[in-house]
Amino acid sequence: MNKYEKLDKIGKLRESGVLTEDEFVKEKEKILKQTFLSVIWLFLKKHITLKRVIIFILVTPVLFIIFIIVWIMIYGLGEMAWR
Repeated sequence: MNKYEKLDKIGKLRESGVLTEDEFVKEKEKILKQTFLSVIWLFLKKHITLKRVIIFILVTPVLFIIFIIVWIMIYGLGEMAWR
């Protein structure tokens, strides 16, 4: 539910008498005060799954090792590695 739907919902609750004017204002302020980071957090929470996190954790070290191997193949170990 986006913030416009939430505002519409609390507006209807106010019109029907479920919420007082003060309660409506407080809820409206809560909805409108959502920061950019909280929106990002909600997006990540909804779309990032445990499977993706595990894949990231497993793939990152493998890519780093491949990078090191390619670096050694291109530039060699140098003199310091053999002392």
